[in-house]
Amino acid sequence: MHNYKLVLSVLALLLATAFSFGQNSTNSPYTRFGFGQISDNNSGDQRAMGGVSLGLRSPSSINVANPASYSSVDSLSFMFDVGMSGLMSMFSDGDGKKRTTFNGNLEYITMQFPIGKFLGASAGILPYSFSGYDFEDTQTGYQLDPSIENDTTNVTRTYYGQGGISQVYAGLSIKLFDHVALGANAYYMFGNSTNTRHISF
Repeated sequence: MHNYKLVLSVLALLLATAFSFGQNSTNSPYTRFGFGQISDNNSGDQRAMGGVSLGLRSPSSINVANPASYSSVDSLSFMFDVGMSGLMSMFSDGDGKKRTTFNGNLEYITMQFPIGKFLGASAGILPYSFSGYDFEDTQTGYQLDPSIENDTTNVTRTYYGQGGISQVYAGLSIKLFDHVALGANAYYMFGNSTNTRHISF
């Protein structure tokens, strides 16, 4: 029965990995720089406590930020955690134009299970960063050739970007003594971001 649940969990994780490509949970012009918006990898209960995660070691929650906590899982329990998010953004520019967008995304899928009396493991998929924006600006009276008088036109610059980077992780923890445990995570990062700039005269 335990192996059956483990196989189903791995299949669900692989399926979620396939759907994670191209997911977008933001629509901000600031995400066109660097890797985009760096994600918060804390679980829902950790976010409810203001992001406290490093010092937590609980047998009833999955704490990816503290791999040593995996060995606290009960020997007869299997945990599976899925998080989703929604974001409504409102933007306005200097000309008074306003825009409202809504984005939703599958945030994370994690699982934690015991391997032995003093061993615990965890695996899952987490977002690392998101990139998503679509905006334009128009410049009137742009002079194409300074040597020609009244040679002006309107220029519209359009900026578009989408994508993100996700990470699959696997971690192992061993309990050494009471209140002392060691743990480590291994990550594999994948994904891409596309940034496009279009200028029309």
